Amino acid sequence: MKKFIKSTIVMILILGSLGTYYVQSAMVTNDLPRYHIEKVKGEEELIDNLIIRGTYSHEEVNDRFVLTNQGIEYSSELNIVERFEGQYNFTRQRLREKYPDFMRGTQYVHNNLYEDDQYLILVKEDYEYEQSEAQHELEISMLNKESKEEKEFEVTVKEMSHIVDIQYVDSNVHIYIKKRNHQSQNISIVDLTINPNSGSIENETVLIESKQSNKKNQYVNISQLGESVNYAPMQYLLFRDQLETVEEGTDGMRVTDRESELLAYNTETGEDKKLDLSQKEYGLAAMFDGKYLYFEVYTEQGDLVMKPYNVESESFEDSITIEVGKQRTNILKTVKDGQLYIVHNSKVKVFDVQSGDVVYEGKIVSGDNPDLEFVYFDFVEFK
Repeated sequence: MKKFIKSTIVMILILGSLGTYYVQSAMVTNDLPRYHIEKVKGEEELIDNLIIRGTYSHEEVNDRFVLTNQGIEYSSELNIVERFEGQYNFTRQRLREKYPDFMRGTQYVHNNLYEDDQYLILVKEDYEYEQSEAQHELEISMLNKESKEEKEFEVTVKEMSHIVDIQYVDSNVHIYIKKRNHQSQNISIVDLTINPNSGSIENETVLIESKQSNKKNQYVNISQLGESVNYAPMQYLLFRDQLETVEEGTDGMRVTDRESELLAYNTETGEDKKLDLSQKEYGLAAMFDGKYLYFEVYTEQGDLVMKPYNVESESFEDSITIEVGKQRTNILKTVKDGQLYIVHNSKVKVFDVQSGDVVYEGKIVSGDNPDLEFVYFDFVEFK
């Protein structure tokens, strides 16, 4: 009986705490400004999948939010389950709603996902260690959206590795992995060509390999230039092969010299080429959308200049200048399908890279609080 009474009291306290939590959240939420994106001109469907993340901070309120063309949602409006699973994983949420059976049990989606109009491919990773050796287990699930047919198969990769990209070309699944040799510490990017019918690796091609230097103060690394939509089909993948020389200073280790090369790999033909594009001459290679590589530089006046480089033709398109003046901070940029998205202050603009024209312009407004003084935008992406 005493146990029952104690359990009842604990349950009442828990329910009371939850009730207080939801009441307080509701009170705070009611006072938060309802920002939305108001179209000024152009094609509004271009921002259908655009996500702007930020923080509203005023007095005692400090609340994260997500802004889309459907409106704004604050973290305080999420229920406990949504908060526990992670805030605003829109890609996973979208796929779970559309393909619930296929996505069941999926904890995360990032570089382990591929999606086009016909296929959805998801790879779950697992690692096995035996003495000093490691194995990388890949569990591959593939959905034909039209026929609803699902395929599942597993492959094993020797040595420590992780997925950097997935593509589907000529009826084969291509999983690109970054491997590190346990003994030599050499790093390589490898293309695993997998036949979905047999569920086996048909070919394993080394795209690029960096051998560790014999000098103690030099280190190599290979990194992929981040894609704006990492699950989308890409004609090219870009990798940076880098050699860094470090020295120990008064504040710790610091890089004293850095040499790097850009490698473009054509996923359709299997051919690669080096791009002679130095940061000193062209600026920072900031973004890549599968076709265009975007360099950014600032003028003496403080304006931002984006230089789109066509990897296929190896030529630059006309530069796009965004007038920002002295306010360099809080400028959000992303790219998709040959279009440049800029979020700065209260404006949302989409530029067509080939023409340089503004194909969409919107303004972030709120009827109850038009001032963005207490708003900070910090990230932009796509669903």
